[in-house]
Amino acid sequence: MNLFFLIVSLLTVGIACTLYAAWLDSRPRGGKLVALGNVGEGFQPAVKTYLTDAAFASRNLCVKIGSAADHVALCGVGDIPLGLALDEASAAEGDVAVARFGLHRDGALGVASGAIAAGDYLVPGANGTLRTLPVAAGTYHIVGRAEKAAANTDPVEFIPCFPIQRIVT
Repeated sequence: MNLFFLIVSLLTVGIACTLYAAWLDSRPRGGKLVALGNVGEGFQPAVKTYLTDAAFASRNLCVKIGSAADHVALCGVGDIPLGLALDEASAAEGDVAVARFGLHRDGALGVASGAIAAGDYLVPGANGTLRTLPVAAGTYHIVGRAEKAAANTDPVEFIPCFPIQRIVT
């Protein structure tokens, strides 16, 4: 009887050791390890498609929330910007992809309104353009910082950020 229990015990230990060794071999190591979380709950894409309130014939213009939550319009001097329209809109109610400020990590390309120097803070200008932060009193929304100098109506490369309200007194 003791011999039977000894053999069963040795077989059980052998099988357990084999299974443990197989488990150790199959574990993910280093780059294979994936940690998952509940990231889908509040995820917002950096580029989102909106409908336009009116046509505009240029790309990379600054837009604001339009007549409804799913519409955009060209941003003006005193408006709160939403992002940059990556497409042209041939007519009202057209689809346009908008790179929203504060969500995308890449550099951006806008249209200059006036001369812009490298390092200038950028705020919305007229008709969706970008201009330097004025020294005149007023409330402005900084959308980024110029990486390179640009002349009037030229493309301006800039580092975008979430719109930051700046009150100049």
